[in-house]
Amino acid sequence: MADLRRFVKGYMCYFDQAVSEIRSGEQKGHWIFMVFPQMKELGYSAEAKAYGIEDRAEAEAFAADPELMEYLTGATQAIIDSGHTPEEIFGYPDELKIQACATLFREVSPQTGVFNEILEKFFRGEPDTKTLDLLRA
Repeated sequence: MADLRRFVKGYMCYFDQAVSEIRSGEQKGHWIFMVFPQMKELGYSAEAKAYGIEDRAEAEAFAADPELMEYLTGATQAIIDSGHTPEEIFGYPDELKIQACATLFREVSPQTGVFNEILEKFFRGEPDTKTLDLLRA
């Protein structure tokens, strides 16, 4: 399993900027991979690979880390509260990264309601099927 400290470093560098841009309704920086991780196999860029979640075990370890989950749930709640849709904030296809991230963490941390809330509010309650397939593999 990869070192989860890469996410702490990413959040420390980009969290405030990310939340500010989410609230403004427009992502300007290149931080989505660090703030909203998804399964590694879903990404193609170097950043997506570096910050991608390897497997269910790594996702569960991330979800068990209170500091990481505070950042992730805070950023997710910022989207919900922003008055903007993920498509407005991130554009296509980056909005799909939000769906993939929410699906991943809803599956490994079902008690954390913010992930289900964002899927219900912006994605008709539909999970990212590729993420579910990767978790089952």
